[in-house]
Amino acid sequence: MENSNIARQLSTFRKTIDNIDAALIHLLAERFRCTDEVGLLKARYQLPAVDEAREQQQYQRLAALAQEAELDTAIVQRLMQLVIGEVVERHRQIAARHAPAPANNPDPRACPRRHLSKQSDKRAEPHEMANDRANSQLHRFTLWLQLGLPET
Repeated sequence: MENSNIARQLSTFRKTIDNIDAALIHLLAERFRCTDEVGLLKARYQLPAVDEAREQQQYQRLAALAQEAELDTAIVQRLMQLVIGEVVERHRQIAARHAPAPANNPDPRACPRRHLSKQSDKRAEPHEMANDRANSQLHRFTLWLQLGLPET
């Protein structure tokens, strides 16, 4: 096989991989936007950050999808443990920011997490995120899907 042909094939594969990576990032960002909304809902109604039954259902469903896609289920399990671990941590952070002030002590110094200033809080609330940014990312992703991946 000629070196220029190998280089061309490698370039084509790498462009496809780059496109898939970009799609994964946008999908992951959208997933976290949705799970942040779930976290906000859980915080509002004082539900626990972890839903073990839901996690088990997800792991089983995703393992089945991995098998259908002929993907190693152990890879999917590790990836989803990372993602779900981050989701739970974010849910806990959201809950901490929305914890009700103790009824017998309205002093903000007694519950500092509840009274963080918006500037010191590193993460914006999901409902405060700019819709145009989300729409822009979704629009870019939709365009990418319409254009399709480079042919290999």
